Amino acid sequence: MIMVKQKLLYGLVLVFILSLVLISGCVSGGAADSGGWRWPGQIVFSSAGGSGLAKYISWASLLEKDTGSKVRVVPEENSIQRFRSVQEQRALLTNGGKRETGNVIEAVEGHAVKDAGPFPMRFVWTHALANSGIFVRGDSPIKTIYDIKPGIRWAVWSMQPTVVKVPKAIADWIQLPHDQIVWVNAGSYDGCARAVAEGRADIMFCFPVSAAIYEAAAAPQGIRFLDLNSDKDPEGAKRFRLNDPSYCFGPILSGVPEARGHWGTVGYTSEVTHAASDPELIYHLVKWLDSNFEQYKKGFDSNEFMDINNVMECLKVTCLPVHDGTIKLLKEKGLWTPDHDRRQAVNLAMVDAYIKAYPEAIKLAESKGIKIDPTNKAWIDLWEGYKREKHLPRFGLHQSLAVEYGEHY
Repeated sequence: MIMVKQKLLYGLVLVFILSLVLISGCVSGGAADSGGWRWPGQIVFSSAGGSGLAKYISWASLLEKDTGSKVRVVPEENSIQRFRSVQEQRALLTNGGKRETGNVIEAVEGHAVKDAGPFPMRFVWTHALANSGIFVRGDSPIKTIYDIKPGIRWAVWSMQPTVVKVPKAIADWIQLPHDQIVWVNAGSYDGCARAVAEGRADIMFCFPVSAAIYEAAAAPQGIRFLDLNSDKDPEGAKRFRLNDPSYCFGPILSGVPEARGHWGTVGYTSEVTHAASDPELIYHLVKWLDSNFEQYKKGFDSNEFMDINNVMECLKVTCLPVHDGTIKLLKEKGLWTPDHDRRQAVNLAMVDAYIKAYPEAIKLAESKGIKIDPTNKAWIDLWEGYKREKHLPRFGLHQSLAVEYGEHY
């Protein structure tokens, strides 16, 4: 256990030092391409801390060397602040999965503030193929999800609706009433993993690539992942998706060895930007990512999912509109089709509907003397009711490039 902690600490220190190297130096114009377009003096990315920071540095350091642009990777653990930096165009990119980006567009919880909320977010490139799953301690009597019984002690890092949403969806899968779950609020993600490893909780929904799960796996009792196999139980998976439509299921491909091969949730996380970001900069950035994939694909475990084939797979299901700069590259490569044009129109309409409705709801709330504050139940109730009144589309995953998701409030 001590050795694991020492390795994790060493890795984080190394990441911090590398980030300082990227941030250092005076800012001047970058290199020009053959057409005369010149890279900007500085490019800013906003990343989650720890492994999120290390992933960006794994390819941003090469980008900086090739282009002459100073690449600044700013670590920010708070996802609300990460997306705010893109909304305010202080950062060119951040990354998010379907749930994170959906929370922004639908202005859920901490995003439901007056000076933020939905904004014209655009897909740029794939960031990773993300897996999540559920695990118990290695000596637990729980062998499958169907062994989960009333009184299960479920570790969560907060009681916010978005945090307990997946555990409740899993309960729906196995038809366990939500009031028969005993919530163990550990206060942090790492605390949840420790609670399971130490026997204070039975189960946790987690991200197998995270350092906390590696540490839990190294504990004396080890850990065991439980399968969420939608092929074997499509009716259970259907009940799950009625609660949370933003997930699909499949084998876990990355993370701790105990997770790999077991079924969990699976989906792409995306590099996203503001619609107003310079189309030529985005075009040259994605062109660099495409052309240099072989150079950076082994720099971090999940970089293997940043090739053009995974981009095209992601575009089959994402609800995010694609940035004009990315579209330009895909058209050059002959990959953008009329079906993509049609899907782009659908996704634009979805995002634009929220951008239009949100200030209307704010105006209505203020006319009633309701304070716009995500901790104010009256405001959240009004906003959720306004979504239903306007029959706004729910942010989920399309079934394919030909079949839209199509659910509404």
